[in-house]
Amino acid sequence: MHFSFIKELFPKFDVNILTENGIETVYIKNKQFADTIIIHYFPDDYYIYLLKFATSHRDISSQNELIECVQSFVSGKKATIEFFENEKNKFGGEIDASFLDDLTYNKLRNYFGYPNIDISNLTFKVRAWNNQYCFDGCFHKNDYGTIDIVKNIIVPSTAKCTP
Repeated sequence: MHFSFIKELFPKFDVNILTENGIETVYIKNKQFADTIIIHYFPDDYYIYLLKFATSHRDISSQNELIECVQSFVSGKKATIEFFENEKNKFGGEIDASFLDDLTYNKLRNYFGYPNIDISNLTFKVRAWNNQYCFDGCFHKNDYGTIDIVKNIIVPSTAKCTP
């Protein structure tokens, strides 16, 4: 089994390894959180790993990069954020959890490369293996014309972000 090193690296979590149609897949589950880390192994592709967490996915080409990425999610240092319009995915990706500490509308627009586009009609979901960074959000224009972020903290063990 290719993913046996994952079981050794993360003994605190439930790690299940399955093989189907020649593709090995590992599921890393933290019982405190609903979203599972899923990694597919494609030995003959350029990007040999496909890591999925919540609504995000990432192609990875080396075992060292994979370990580093998984550790960033397991430690709660990375989160995923996904934006929705009328409940349909628009865009999103990984985000450093520390960036979420002082989150503003303009910081989010700049981070995702939309500094001049109004995204205030979108909602978003942030998920991490860190209680502080599990919330649903939306934007609200206040009486002064400033756009604020409204956060709805969720119970991470029950609120799965994956559609």
